Amino acid sequence: MRFIDLVKCFLIFYENSRKQSFFDRLGTHKKQIETKMKKYTWMLLLFLFGCASQQEDAPFEINSKQLYKKLDGQGNKIFAYVVSVKASSRKSRNSDRPLTRSEFKRFAEQEYFEESNSLKLELENQAVALLKAELEQQQYCPDKYEIDNVVWRDLSVQLRGRCL
Repeated sequence: MRFIDLVKCFLIFYENSRKQSFFDRLGTHKKQIETKMKKYTWMLLLFLFGCASQQEDAPFEINSKQLYKKLDGQGNKIFAYVVSVKASSRKSRNSDRPLTRSEFKRFAEQEYFEESNSLKLELENQAVALLKAELEQQQYCPDKYEIDNVVWRDLSVQLRGRCL
């Protein structure tokens, strides 16, 4: 059951529990029950948010970052920034027994960097942010810069550009 479904079920239960007929059948005071319901609601929500916010492993790990600086023929500052990721090994599966549904789902959802355009775009976005920080730290392009070219390799992205 998804997190959203759990929250919907809980809200339906909570709304039903607030009806007068529910309190009449219990024969207790409405105020006491509402106080307990609020307390249990907060406990349940904290528990659910704690479970839902567990972080998954990063889809890739950055291995190295390098900034190469140079002057072109006209004396303009140019740069190349290369960000590489670690190669991830493919998980082997035990073929002695059939896969369960959950194992099959995990196996089908695995993304490998070399095959995933979305992971490559995510790396490209991270590389742009890292480039900006690196240029500011080294004070290489004090005003502005422009990325002219993006070159992809199997496990790396290279951003080429110039200072304006």
